[in-house]
Amino acid sequence: MKKFIIILIIVALMLTTNISVQAELENPMYNNQEKIVRVSDIDGKWWNGISYQYGTNSQCIMGRMKEMVGEEPYWRLGNNCYYAIYKIEENGIHYLIMNFPGKVLGGAWYVSKIPSKELFQKYVHIGTSIELVKLIDPDTFNTFEMKRNPICLTVHRFDDGTYAQLIYQKDSQEHWVVNKMHYSTDPNHVVENLLDIDYQLIKNDNPNEEAEFLEKLKKLEGIPTVQNKYKKPAKVKIKSAKRIKKKTILVKFKKAKNAKKYQIQYATNKKFKKAKMKTTKKYSYIIKKLSKNKTYYIRVRGINGTKRGEWSKTKKVRSVKCQVVQYDIRKGGTKYE
Repeated sequence: MKKFIIILIIVALMLTTNISVQAELENPMYNNQEKIVRVSDIDGKWWNGISYQYGTNSQCIMGRMKEMVGEEPYWRLGNNCYYAIYKIEENGIHYLIMNFPGKVLGGAWYVSKIPSKELFQKYVHIGTSIELVKLIDPDTFNTFEMKRNPICLTVHRFDDGTYAQLIYQKDSQEHWVVNKMHYSTDPNHVVENLLDIDYQLIKNDNPNEEAEFLEKLKKLEGIPTVQNKYKKPAKVKIKSAKRIKKKTILVKFKKAKNAKKYQIQYATNKKFKKAKMKTTKKYSYIIKKLSKNKTYYIRVRGINGTKRGEWSKTKKVRSVKCQVVQYDIRKGGTKYE
């Protein structure tokens, strides 16, 4: 009898789930079979500003989108979540896909096509220029440059549910080149949640893609494609580091092989915590505006593109040297200043 009751409960739950899912699918909000034809006036940089302004709050984001665009997106019911799609005609057709696993924005994707992971991994390495990356995946709108520490970031999703995150730095020729790469499984499951009707719009089915890519690549003359052209600089040797004024230190060092620039790092502790960094193309540097009566630890290394040489041996210099002035003992003895 108990087994019979348990079976009835399971069947009832299954029926209830099917009814709720069916009701959700029949909700007029979700157009799971409607072809995407409406065009929205959105571009990648505009969306990037909205996402930074409102974070992951879905109500704020969608309210602002409705206010700016003036129309609803195409709503889809995905796998354990729902998502919104806007069609954008900007230098070709793009799609803004927003993924909502709950009441917050799980992830967004501004895309014209899904890049080939095989092609991507074959040609994108440490030292690859951002211009080359854009030939494989042109949807790199989410690049930005921080003022204090110039850096650039792009994210690339692939059709197998993985994604690549690339961090760039400027080389000696002021080109953005890949400094770090990270491949991982997409936590937002954006690709997995696309219905066939949507996936057909952005899937990569070009058999001549690599040949076309190589033709475009020929036009990138003078732009670095791999880091191998940059050799690691030799270890720098400091010739001297001495105080030339009360709060000023002059550092001189020898030219290091393969170094195009030099980084001078200095701090008031041996471990270089909260250290300051200066960059120069010369073989000397004047460190100014130091604190009084502080001992400074200084080291130098060479730079060549994204390659960094080893730090030199540390030099220790005091910013203000105590001078001894002799006085008559009867008038107070020795005075330091």
